[in-house]
Amino acid sequence: FTTYDNGTTWQGSVIGQNYPHATTPSNLFGERGVFGGHDATSRPDIEYMTISTLGNAVLFGNLTTSRKGVSGLSDASRGIFCGGTNLDGTVGETDTMEYITISTPGNVTDFGNLIAATEYPEGAAADGSRGLIAGGKAGLSVRKIGIVYITIATPGNATVFGNLTEARSDGDSCSDDTRAIFAGGYTVNSGTRGEIIEYITIATL
Repeated sequence: FTTYDNGTTWQGSVIGQNYPHATTPSNLFGERGVFGGHDATSRPDIEYMTISTLGNAVLFGNLTTSRKGVSGLSDASRGIFCGGTNLDGTVGETDTMEYITISTPGNVTDFGNLIAATEYPEGAAADGSRGLIAGGKAGLSVRKIGIVYITIATPGNATVFGNLTEARSDGDSCSDDTRAIFAGGYTVNSGTRGEIIEYITIATL
């Protein structure tokens, strides 16, 4: 979550290029963060900032439609926005995946499709080569258990990876070049908040 200068809240996807450290592979280096797919307004804006420099975000480009509940993942050069719910009059979850080149401001390009329309995934993660999208929501209270994956460098549709231990949405995630961790979120009952933290090895289906 971040906040605009006018006080409205941004709830959406954050695509980042991680700072290098002693054990981080070079395919995760970089220092630009990109934001898009937010709830505050029905806008398709993508914005970015330089992580090492204090200051406000700058316009990067646009998604093809205004969407909320989008998940994002990246390697050192490409960022991908996955799923979400359209806010442009065609309300409903989408299976759309779109990508940007993080170093070059501009609008998105079609990447492919998720296996099914999904908003508010439990989380998305990447190891610099493979990207994962886990769980999510379809409709008001239907949570998903599946994990799907893509190869970030190769546009195309998602493929089945495996499952979470239970169906969840609205959680959070993080990863290094080996392991992805999914935490929290809402379980099948939309009023129940989960406390589970679980992990997978990204290279192993």
